[in-house]
Amino acid sequence: MKKTILLLLILLPFYLTIAQTIKGTVVNDIEKPISNVNVYLDGTKTGTVSGADGSFTLNLPSANNNSLVFQKDDYETFTISVSEVLNKKLKVVLIKAKEIEEVRIIPYTEAAYKNHIYFFLDSFIGNDKENVRIKNQRSLKFSFDKENKILKVKAPQTLIIENKNLGYTIDYNLVEFVADLENNTTRFMGTSFFKETKSTNKVKLNRMNAYDGSQVHFFRSVYENKVASEGFI
Repeated sequence: MKKTILLLLILLPFYLTIAQTIKGTVVNDIEKPISNVNVYLDGTKTGTVSGADGSFTLNLPSANNNSLVFQKDDYETFTISVSEVLNKKLKVVLIKAKEIEEVRIIPYTEAAYKNHIYFFLDSFIGNDKENVRIKNQRSLKFSFDKENKILKVKAPQTLIIENKNLGYTIDYNLVEFVADLENNTTRFMGTSFFKETKSTNKVKLNRMNAYDGSQVHFFRSVYENKVASEGFI
């Protein structure tokens, strides 16, 4: 089965009175409000949920150019740069996914799940499985092309990832996961929303250690022209 989803974003001219605030509504194709749509800045803790009338207001922490994400299970995740929607009122029209029949050459099977779940976990969350786990990993679907040795994984539901060391629960929307086992390459992409679960001194120290020397640390040092002083060269 394949879900075909159409998402239409309509930008209506509207100048907000408060800087760095994004407002709008989420409706379906017959203008009925859609509630409980997750609206968040990708890779951050900044987010909100659309109300019963489909409306949302998202206050941004500062000037940024993150991706704004609209996500709800059974709809295709939509992202757009914050810079494109500031000072505009958004009307996001989501059309419910419709399942259509499709002949799959390489089906998603339970056998593929059992054979490759540990490879996926190693590639996706690493080796620290005592402190990092996907709480709903059984929702994952696996397809393995034996001839070409290509593994594909999809997540019909938002993945709930618990990281005990860093004190976060992460809502992760997996857009794509493809592993070429013949050439030993793996790629995956998605969007993430962080929810803080605890903030003890030990957790804060763990976060600092995880940040130090990371890719985020490097790019921030480049942006701030501190590559040398931050120890990268």
